[in-house]
Amino acid sequence: MMETYDAIKTVESFTMVFTFFHYTIPLLLHKAFKQRTCLPFLGLTAMVQDLEVVLMSFMGIPWPYNRGILHSLLGAFTIAPFLALLLTPLWIFLAKVLFRIEYNLRFNSINIPLGLLCPLSHVLIDATHHPYNPLLMPFIQGSFNKLILFNNSSKALLFMQSLFAAIMIIILILKARKSSSFKTFIESILIN
Repeated sequence: MMETYDAIKTVESFTMVFTFFHYTIPLLLHKAFKQRTCLPFLGLTAMVQDLEVVLMSFMGIPWPYNRGILHSLLGAFTIAPFLALLLTPLWIFLAKVLFRIEYNLRFNSINIPLGLLCPLSHVLIDATHHPYNPLLMPFIQGSFNKLILFNNSSKALLFMQSLFAAIMIIILILKARKSSSFKTFIESILIN
């Protein structure tokens, strides 16, 4: 019986909405605002929270409790955008080095509200399917589970994973069809 429980927990820990699937929101916003946004910054604001998961896992904090302040509303509006801002030059540098993509940083006022919306989307998406949601940290240490779909985190995990996988596949197919080369495809995903 315990082996079955452990197997279920292992599967659940790997079936959360993968970090890369959170990138769908910045990609859609970048397209909606006719590419006037800084996609590297928005992408990072939507994904930087999961650095916390990795760090806390290395510290020995088990899943699902390896999500803290970055997965709270306060962290989404303060720490996540700040970290993303710090990491954006690294993203651009890696794109230049790894894929020989040229990019001039364009950061205008539209990036500020979108830079708050993207980390909020990460936190709220996670809150719909994780069994532990520190949304109100540091004010309340417990989990806020009122947003879990179907009142069942296992079903919600499967639903959200499938939904975001489908959205990402559609985005990638559309971008691939519009790209004339692998380099322009990568550019359209990482920069433009």
